[in-house]
Amino acid sequence: MRTVALVLLLATALSLPAHAAQCDLDASSGAVSASGRQVSIGGQMFPVKGGAARSYFEAKLLSCNMPEAAQRFRQWRNSRRAVNWEVGLGLLVTWPALVGIPISGINASTRKHQMIEAIRAGR
Repeated sequence: MRTVALVLLLATALSLPAHAAQCDLDASSGAVSASGRQVSIGGQMFPVKGGAARSYFEAKLLSCNMPEAAQRFRQWRNSRRAVNWEVGLGLLVTWPALVGIPISGINASTRKHQMIEAIRAGR
């Protein structure tokens, strides 16, 4: 009897998609938002400030079979860091360096929205 139950349990587990057992993100409601320090998906908050937090969140997206969202997340965070560096260097070096900051800021905002859309679509 236990063997039959074990076989049925194993067959059920094998028939599920690989990411379904590991993924607890629920973006189906469309409730996805992001700020500089955290990303919220279906009410779950994920801190994204710091290397370890960013790595964890990216791994979470990949484990949920969302490689496009992981790539967009990485691009968004890189763009945010570029803006921070440009502001710092612009203030330290000279004001003309500040001219490129709006362009980088728009780029970061665009990538953030692309990441949110990819998470909502489950890609």
